[in-house]
Amino acid sequence: MRHAAVLTLFVSVAFAACQAGSGGAGSLAWQPVPDVSAFTAATVYDVAASTSGFVAVGSVSQSGHTVAAAWTSSDGRSWTRAADAPPYADRLFARVTHTTAGFVAIGYDCLATGECGGAEIWTSPDGRSWTDLTTLKADRLDALATDATRVVAVATVGAGAATFTSPGGSTWAPAVTTSSFTGASLGAVAFGGPGMVVVGGTSAGPAVWTSVDGATWTPISNGSALGSGEMRDLAASNTALVAVGRNGSDATAWASKDGLAWSQAPASAAMTGGVMDRVASIGTAFVAAGQDAQGGAIWSSADGLAWTKASLDAAVAGGQFGAVVADAGMAVAFGVDGHERVLIEVAPVAP
Repeated sequence: MRHAAVLTLFVSVAFAACQAGSGGAGSLAWQPVPDVSAFTAATVYDVAASTSGFVAVGSVSQSGHTVAAAWTSSDGRSWTRAADAPPYADRLFARVTHTTAGFVAIGYDCLATGECGGAEIWTSPDGRSWTDLTTLKADRLDALATDATRVVAVATVGAGAATFTSPGGSTWAPAVTTSSFTGASLGAVAFGGPGMVVVGGTSAGPAVWTSVDGATWTPISNGSALGSGEMRDLAASNTALVAVGRNGSDATAWASKDGLAWSQAPASAAMTGGVMDRVASIGTAFVAAGQDAQGGAIWSSADGLAWTKASLDAAVAGGQFGAVVADAGMAVAFGVDGHERVLIEVAPVAP
């Protein structure tokens, strides 16, 4: 895939009927979007949803340069690429989230070699026009999350990690670090539990930190309950938090009701030979996206512990799924096939 350095962050950042009885995910019927001409020479790293539709972000390759790109859609099926602007050259958008004021994205600068990195924040009222707002004092921004009033970002800073908070994405407080972040890798953040929850890892294995306000972070007291593996992403519903990732050569997941007490999913045939890169909540259920030995893979779960893998169309062989989101009556998953062409799957979501 393009931009291997950034995809390491993206990955480190669906079809057929899913598991019956798994809340909103149980009745999903995934369908491919056949016309992806808007994504020619593109890589999509993330997608966000609002009440009016979806915004996908990533980059396109133009004349040997990486150019930041965004796409909008009202229904997940028809997509329009936002017009190019001078600030997009030699940059890309890696993550995006929706706030009450619009959209906030993480951006990176890219060299001619294709290597990308940095800690830029971009904002947009509608996903069509973007403003390079600020560069935060971090080596790399890794993930974003928002609730009704705040945005939080997790970052790599030197040999450790840090978090940044903002009331709406426009102005950001200085980095917050803690001794428990030293040597840690923070994979994802979500609002839930005591307030905010971060998942990642340390030399001891998977790790979870919680915070009431984003100013003070505390590791959970019984980290041994997390077992082993790598936590790559995190999603919250009204009833649970679910993290996903890999344990050895198999996909794995963790679930918690409060962000403090966690259980790891048992090994199962559905997880064998796979990796879950992203996860999204749909009602009280969850959908995870990633890949297995055959190619792109989608799993569904009612509780984050028991997972069912959907049957996949032959078009995803050799590829992988990454960005996944659900809102506005539709679930959308993005990926690439074995020839690095963008894949899009959509599924209506019952209210």
